[in-house]
Amino acid sequence: MPLHSDTQLDLAIHAVLFDGHQPDVWLTTAAVAEALELPRQRRPRTETVQQRLTLMLAERQVACRIEGGELVWRRSSGTGRALADAATWLNDDEALALQALRRFCHRQLLTALISPLQGLFDAAEARLMRSGRDGGNCAVAWHKKIMLLERTTPLIPPRLSDAVLVPVMTALFEERQLEVVYRPRNGRTQRKCLMPLGLIERASIVHLVALEADKAEPVCLQMDRVRSAFAMKVGFSYPDTFFLPEFVSDTELFGLKSKGAIQLGMRFKKGYGDIVRDAPLSADQRQEVGTDGSLIIHCTTEWNDRLVHFLRGFGPMVEVMAPLSLRRILAADARLLYRMYH
Repeated sequence: MPLHSDTQLDLAIHAVLFDGHQPDVWLTTAAVAEALELPRQRRPRTETVQQRLTLMLAERQVACRIEGGELVWRRSSGTGRALADAATWLNDDEALALQALRRFCHRQLLTALISPLQGLFDAAEARLMRSGRDGGNCAVAWHKKIMLLERTTPLIPPRLSDAVLVPVMTALFEERQLEVVYRPRNGRTQRKCLMPLGLIERASIVHLVALEADKAEPVCLQMDRVRSAFAMKVGFSYPDTFFLPEFVSDTELFGLKSKGAIQLGMRFKKGYGDIVRDAPLSADQRQEVGTDGSLIIHCTTEWNDRLVHFLRGFGPMVEVMAPLSLRRILAADARLLYRMYH
């Protein structure tokens, strides 16, 4: 069976070379061919893979050398002259900015986007180490003196395979139809043909938003439940009426769907409301300190699931005074917890 396109084979090769390999890992042509995953297609011959790797080498997408009389391959350490010569043109400030970007781009989607620039980040690290030895920019030790903490307890995210993530992102950005094998939490494995509209990462879980041919409304699939993905040659017209931020705020899944604006009144026990004092919930927030040291807050804000989860996190250290409907919801939670622990 012929391949859909050479582009699809290139994507499969990229997935093999990028999937979990460190920059110093080299694979033979036969090893690359053996690891290829092309849904509903026979694995291409080693000679075909050799031809594609040679063309990718000319475009500086991969690197090649000879080991034991065989050609071996790895992902390119960079793209173009800028990456190849980065160690010579980077200054301390640019290197510092790049290292900060690498440290704080811990989200899986951002990591995937910047992975082809690995050589540039390595050059930045080498530049800062050299500057530190030479007594240059004192910011070289920034990573020892600056730290960011997550607002919530970090989770160990399910690792997304590059063999899935690469074709999904390719189909998304190139507006190509996508074939996936999907295993829902409850139910049988399904094969779906999708028109990808966006990717969302929330609480360490990545979701794919897409249209199915037989459904008018977008569906949302959890990416770690996608068993395989195939970026098809046929394209599609991205709908003008779809806007990803609006989808996120209008669906129940992400906890941002508003039930309307409310006049929120809260009383925090002494010492527990400082975060709301320093980082207000709204621009019109008013606050006062009671005679017992409690902090009373009044503000206008949107009622959504995220607000309710935020208030629940304070437990008995906060009392919602208004609106009455929200107060009753938290009171019902308190009664359930009382019965659970008594």
